[in-house]
Amino acid sequence: MSKEAIIGETEGSKTEAQAFDPEMVEGDFGPITT
Repeated sequence: MSKEAIIGETEGSKTEAQAFDPEMVEGDFGPITT
């Protein structure tokens, strides 16, 4: 999933957006397959 897709899916929920912040996701969840 692209970072734009993550932002788009979480745009309606601030809590979700924070949990999946594009700048933090790689450090917190490991590498993402884009």
